[in-house]
Amino acid sequence: MFIERWAIGRGQHTHEFFQDLKPALQLVSMLFTEQYPLLWFSHLTFGERRRSSSGVYIAPTPYSTSPEAVARVRSNLRELGKVITFMWSPPNWNISAWGLTYSNRDDEPRFCEFRDEDWPPIRSRTGYACPVIVMKDCFQVYFRNSNAANSTVNERYRALLTFAVTLGHEVAHAYEFWLGGRGGEPLWSKSDKHAELGFSWEKSVIGRVLNPTNSATDDKGRFRTLCSVQLEEYGTEAERNKLLDEFEGRTSAQFTSRDVAGRHRNWPLLDPREFRGAKWYLSPNATAIVASIHAIPSQWVCDWFQKDVLLRRKMEWAQRQAYKPPPLEDAFMIIYERNAHGAQIQRPLDPFFPVDRDILRQRAQKKTNAARVKR
Repeated sequence: MFIERWAIGRGQHTHEFFQDLKPALQLVSMLFTEQYPLLWFSHLTFGERRRSSSGVYIAPTPYSTSPEAVARVRSNLRELGKVITFMWSPPNWNISAWGLTYSNRDDEPRFCEFRDEDWPPIRSRTGYACPVIVMKDCFQVYFRNSNAANSTVNERYRALLTFAVTLGHEVAHAYEFWLGGRGGEPLWSKSDKHAELGFSWEKSVIGRVLNPTNSATDDKGRFRTLCSVQLEEYGTEAERNKLLDEFEGRTSAQFTSRDVAGRHRNWPLLDPREFRGAKWYLSPNATAIVASIHAIPSQWVCDWFQKDVLLRRKMEWAQRQAYKPPPLEDAFMIIYERNAHGAQIQRPLDPFFPVDRDILRQRAQKKTNAARVKR
């Protein structure tokens, strides 16, 4: 799918750095051919589409998890690979998203800037669309210029993973077009807040929605540290406490709403909808929101490109007979909350930091005193 399907012409320089993209392309190819990661596509293809008050959603069916269904999905993706086109956003397009997907070339008037011979040939009549995926030019700039060569290993793997995830995200949209979805995407699950198959694929297969710190690249074109942001909304105090318990239960750390000076302070009112993936996580009228924000460790990023790690994961999927994305281990996390009363941040306490050590000591003493009273 990814070798001969790149457009040429104005602003397209894939041939200059294709070898540098190979690790990312190989990762996505693996996720599009292995049985258990393909279950996401199988559900999309063979699940039962039902209607609810929230819109059309996909209900699971016994067939969608069968080896026969996965084999058909694998064949479908091969056929999609004969008609899909990949390209970079030309400099004057100025797109904000990491990638965009169109069902056909006719859907974007600016495609007329390219000649017929700039497009890869259509090699299949199967499917209902010949999608075009436009990748943000920042990827091309990074790999084409000296940025990749001068980057650290961690920076390069961040760029590769961001590119791979974006490519997988956009192919999820393209596949729905190819299946015949022209009237709007379905909810992949009845519990989804918004129909956005790309973010559904990210959360299901990668395990989280990636967010860069600030913009994707810095002023030198290097890819920034990645974060994982999970946004949830609540309506009652009980729902809020349940979410906080869930978030804090993912780490052994204790949390505090005090700042590093030990004071309670007024935190800035961020708009949670500015986070990448917020539309998928939140309903349009959400007013009380809590978010867990993890700093993604470099090792977690690098592991996606290590053959021994991927081999071990494949063995684990086979043993489970199910797909499981890799968890974040030992990742720094803060919790951001915003509601009608304002905003607050909860951060983990560090026992080696004097202010935090005092807070932990006070909590331990309070717990000891409470135990004595019970006696």
